[in-house]
Amino acid sequence: KVANGLGINKVGYNTIIAQLSGGERAKLMLSKLLLESPDVMLLDEPTNYLDIEAIEWLEEFLINFENTVIVVSHDRYFLNTVCTHIADIDFGKIQVYTGNYDFWYESSQLALKQMKEQIPSICEQNAMVPQSVENIVLKACAKNPKNRYNSALEMHEDLKNSLKEENKTYTN
Repeated sequence: KVANGLGINKVGYNTIIAQLSGGERAKLMLSKLLLESPDVMLLDEPTNYLDIEAIEWLEEFLINFENTVIVVSHDRYFLNTVCTHIADIDFGKIQVYTGNYDFWYESSQLALKQMKEQIPSICEQNAMVPQSVENIVLKACAKNPKNRYNSALEMHEDLKNSLKEENKTYTN
């Protein structure tokens, strides 16, 4: 069933592994992994080298697979079909979203929009910062990616702490 689903039967069961192409070997290794039914399965770009029929078969297999599957993939359609949770790993932090790829995308875009809306107030709070440091913070705020938001906050805290250590006045 697995061999047929992934198209290995088209290669022939008596073919010597050394004679298989890279894609055919990948299918063979994937089929071996699926047959082992591990408690946790890590799949890195599992749709590579698969034709549409094999991808559809794999989607159905994974949907019905009772154990845990962790998938790393750029195939959004595949992720939408098989994923029930998305782990967004960004700058050393993991945010887990319950839902498929589309839900994650909409949720992360909303969070990014909310952060962008907060950036002007953060930049205003830094109005009392000495000019050279203020330029650094404003550059971080101006670029607007969500990772810059956190960087701006960290720089702000670092500046406050260093000014306190030097006994300089700082009001916020």
